[in-house]
Amino acid sequence: PEARETAKIETDGVVVREHPVLKDGKIAHYDVAIFFDNISARDREALLEYINQKAKK
Repeated sequence: PEARETAKIETDGVVVREHPVLKDGKIAHYDVAIFFDNISARDREALLEYINQKAKK
């Protein structure tokens, strides 16, 4: 099993783009782009690591 860590990240963000993803003609989920404001370098790295892990699946 994969080792997991928990990180709490506190920042402000604004949704700058959202796009519905369709499956069989129905909305399956939404892809979103978020601009994070005032995020520390440490939290940014933790978030990038999480996103990269999810992108590999």
